[in-house]
Amino acid sequence: MKKTITKVLLLILAAAMLTACATGCGAASASKADYSSSAPADNGKYDYAEEDEAWPEPSPAEAPSSANSIGGGAGETAVPSPDFSEKLIYTADAEIETRNFDESVAAVQALLDRYGAFLESSYTGGRSYRSQYYGYADYRSASFVIRVPKEHYAELTSGLSTIGNVTSMNTWVENITSQYTDVESRLKTYRTEEERLLAMLEKAETVEDMIAVESRLSEVRYNIESLTSTLRNWDHEVDYSTVNIHLQEVEELTSPTATQRTYGEKLRDGLSDTLSDVGRFFSNLLLWIVSALPVLVILAVIAAVAAILIRRGIRRRRSLPARFDPETGKPVGKDSDGKE
Repeated sequence: MKKTITKVLLLILAAAMLTACATGCGAASASKADYSSSAPADNGKYDYAEEDEAWPEPSPAEAPSSANSIGGGAGETAVPSPDFSEKLIYTADAEIETRNFDESVAAVQALLDRYGAFLESSYTGGRSYRSQYYGYADYRSASFVIRVPKEHYAELTSGLSTIGNVTSMNTWVENITSQYTDVESRLKTYRTEEERLLAMLEKAETVEDMIAVESRLSEVRYNIESLTSTLRNWDHEVDYSTVNIHLQEVEELTSPTATQRTYGEKLRDGLSDTLSDVGRFFSNLLLWIVSALPVLVILAVIAAVAAILIRRGIRRRRSLPARFDPETGKPVGKDSDGKE
């Protein structure tokens, strides 16, 4: 029975193929005949100028734009104009010293408010109660990490002189255009694969196929989230430039230009600095002695009492009569030479 059905199906398929061939040949012959009858018979020549005049030129509104579409056909996908903008990350690092620490910190906040920046992190240290109590020279310091919109980056870095004396400033630019484009391409590829996997998941018929597709879909979605996070972080760094400020409180500002000094002036300044250091040392030593005087007196009393007790013990030991061993006749507590 199965063989009979197979033969019938083969006969039907063969008849369909013969019918299709005959139809195709007839259509081709008719098309050729129509072309021969419609072609002008002017010594076998054809006037293309008449055909060009018969077809009017398209109007500018109907004519396709080569810059925005491919082929110019209706309904075709428009090609977006290329974006040649560079992905640049601007960073600046400045060292600033000041004699008015509180005013400089307020100037930093004023710069933030003026240029729409925000403070990413900050640190302030120095000036402890202990150093103030003992009169030690203790200077404050601060560090700020500022994020400023890229359009105000140059203005903010130029205004750092309002904070204090800028001793050094380093700026650099990182171009991440190629890395950004590469990550975008990979992200687009993964999203296309995600769509295909979702379509395959709908058509999966067995549990094994569903598990395999879902496993790959999980990996693809993880990569999509990772690449999306990378692009988001890069966009944030590009849109908001970074300015690192290191603020130091000082007694005297560093001279921006070094003056030329003679050898005698260098000797004089060196001797003056040495005498100042010596005087500062003895002044601190005297301050320490006076501050620690109660403790030193107590330690001196304890040492004197201990010395007196030790001397009394030695004298009492020497005043005791010597004792002899009845068997050997040697003094007890002494060696063979008679020494204690």
